Amino acid sequence: MSNQSNPPPRPPRPPRPPSTPKPVPSQPSRPQNTDRFAGQPAQQHYGQPLPPASNQKSNSLALFSLIAGILSIGLGFLSLCIPCLCAFPLILGIISAVLGFLGKKKIDESGVPDSSRKMAVAGMILGIVGVGFSVVAAVISLIGFAPFGIIALPFQIFEGF
Repeated sequence: MSNQSNPPPRPPRPPRPPSTPKPVPSQPSRPQNTDRFAGQPAQQHYGQPLPPASNQKSNSLALFSLIAGILSIGLGFLSLCIPCLCAFPLILGIISAVLGFLGKKKIDESGVPDSSRKMAVAGMILGIVGVGFSVVAAVISLIGFAPFGIIALPFQIFEGF
């Protein structure tokens, strides 16, 4: 048996101080937490102050009238190329004109100056123009496709006599 003695245990190492990362030469080092306004609410520094919030409500009838009028015009142009779409701009145009009229009437009766009055008038105008486009597209499709369509059917029957 050999008498080997174990060496005495080493004392634990003291904790290392936290090492600070060395700045990369391409990045300038900047001190941390030097913003003396940290935690303060942001303020507007440049330009004019914001205007107060408007308390005017827009009329939803006027808005829907304008949207239906724009769709009526768009589908009116499209129905010049695709004749089977003639009914959609006609329906949307009538809806737009009626909603614009009702919205304008509601705005005028309230007596309060409202910014959506112009939208109502524009919706009425766009609706009427959309109805015009759909009528023109229907006439063009009837004239253009008459030899091939249902209108030509009676003429084809009598052609054989």
